[in-house]
Amino acid sequence: MPQPGTAPTLPETAPLPDTDAGTRETAAMDRLRAQFEDELYRDPVTGVRNRRYLREVCAPLAARQPLSVAAVRVDGYAAIRAQTPTAGDSCLNVAAGILRTAIDPAWGTAALARWEAGVFLLAAPAGPEALLAAVQGAADRHHKRYALSLSRRGTFTMTAAAAGPGDAPDWDALCALALDRLAAL
Repeated sequence: MPQPGTAPTLPETAPLPDTDAGTRETAAMDRLRAQFEDELYRDPVTGVRNRRYLREVCAPLAARQPLSVAAVRVDGYAAIRAQTPTAGDSCLNVAAGILRTAIDPAWGTAALARWEAGVFLLAAPAGPEALLAAVQGAADRHHKRYALSLSRRGTFTMTAAAAGPGDAPDWDALCALALDRLAAL
């Protein structure tokens, strides 16, 4: 029983061995680091990869393996976003979902990333014609509807252009060419 005016003492517990604590801490830090790195490369609105991922991961890959790039625009995105930011986000999420289905598992390595407001880039080891066909096929198979509110829906269209590895000298020029071709449509 503690003496009056003194705090009770808790029984001491045996400390965990340093190896267990160190292993748990190391594993926890590894998980946090992996989560942080994943967030660095992911668009917060759509959940697909972002521009940084294309620059830091796909660019070195393109130096070792020929990749084509399809640039895909959500037509009228600025007007959709002007209705409400929520409608814009909903539209981008639907578009990202449709474009995810365009990725052919046979390609092995493929990346879908949001480049900027209303524009996505799809990179894959396929020819530019195959990328465009995959995007068009995915768009044809799915409804392009997004939520304006709980009871109202809107529709959108997508336009795509592509460039292949023989069209540009390096990764940055390839992405720029696909984007330029898209802007010309």
